[in-house]
Amino acid sequence: MLRSVFLQILFWWCISVTLLEAIPVRKTIRSYRMDPVSQEIQDQLVDFLSELDMPNGGIDWNFDLLPFEDMCKVVGGTPRLQAPHYLILRAEKLNGCLQNSGFLGEMAVLWLTAQGIATCWQGGLELENDYDGVLPYIAAVGFGYSDEPFYTPGDNRKPSPLAKMAFGDISGYKAGLIDAMGRAPSFRDEFPVRIYSEQYRIHFFRKKPAIQLPQLSYMACIDVGVAAAHLNVAAQDAGYGVRYEKQQPEPVYRKKHKYQFTALLSSYQV
Repeated sequence: MLRSVFLQILFWWCISVTLLEAIPVRKTIRSYRMDPVSQEIQDQLVDFLSELDMPNGGIDWNFDLLPFEDMCKVVGGTPRLQAPHYLILRAEKLNGCLQNSGFLGEMAVLWLTAQGIATCWQGGLELENDYDGVLPYIAAVGFGYSDEPFYTPGDNRKPSPLAKMAFGDISGYKAGLIDAMGRAPSFRDEFPVRIYSEQYRIHFFRKKPAIQLPQLSYMACIDVGVAAAHLNVAAQDAGYGVRYEKQQPEPVYRKKHKYQFTALLSSYQV
């Protein structure tokens, strides 16, 4: 065990991992050592997240970083996932706030992974004793150091689901974008995201769940934002800026797929 931990620390110390390189090694990890992440790393995470632009503009949002002890207080007990830190995502309850929170949370996940820090999305978590005067709670991500390894190139992983769920102009550089989106985590691994690509537009759709339960729709909206975060990272690495907008009239894909937003790619390659 100690040898495994040493090799993992050595791996992250010896190389500089970018956000794009964090995508294939990111892994949902559910066991943590309770020693804290340094305040310097926490401050850098806050700075990184504070500069992000959300896919759906005009919605107030923010976040908190809570240690384990404070998280126990707001959930009214011991969280199912016990981690030294939690990223609490908050937003004004408007259409698009869930997608924004998924985007924000997954950008945090990739940033933390690049620092060698483990993460786990928290679905279905409720805050029973939330603080007064704050924006409504949307979702949470637990994070900290773990003895569990990240994915390595030799791991046998499932193929990218988005490869069968992306349509239109998906050749050339867009194949890399699609692969990055297909590696995004999703609630129960159901991956409800569908995209239709044309020229420099990528339209995001959400497949409606077969069983109409509020929690499934809630998490599916967050999953759309998670996939958008992976697109954002891959596009920027390929030399493309990304801007999001809601197009009118709304693009139509299939009857059971609800339009979410469109990513507009602009080249700033020299």
